[in-house]
Amino acid sequence: MQIEHKKNTAYYLAFPMVDSAIPETFKTGVSPVDTAYSKDGAGAWTALAIAAVAAEIGTTGLYEIDLTAAELNHDQVVIKFAVAGTADTAFLMDMRTELAQDLGNGSGKEIGRASCRERV
Repeated sequence: MQIEHKKNTAYYLAFPMVDSAIPETFKTGVSPVDTAYSKDGAGAWTALAIAAVAAEIGTTGLYEIDLTAAELNHDQVVIKFAVAGTADTAFLMDMRTELAQDLGNGSGKEIGRASCRERV
């Protein structure tokens, strides 16, 4: 999934871990491990340490993690969550210095209200 988000701004991410044996169900009781990389401009992708650990929301098979502003102070961030018995889940975050709602300048041309836009 691709997410557009404001650069250097914290982000709450919730995601499912899909059971690899039964793809129509979410896997509960696992501890997803993240692997992340960041990229600035035309530079190379570099390893990015994520401070928080993904935790399950109840026993739903849905997991959550809080990403800090410092972790998202890059042009692009890619995060993959994986654990045995699940399909890997990955997100590409395109960071923007301005989003649609930032374009309102009092001219009546404000666009949108969300702090991010997701593409599936």
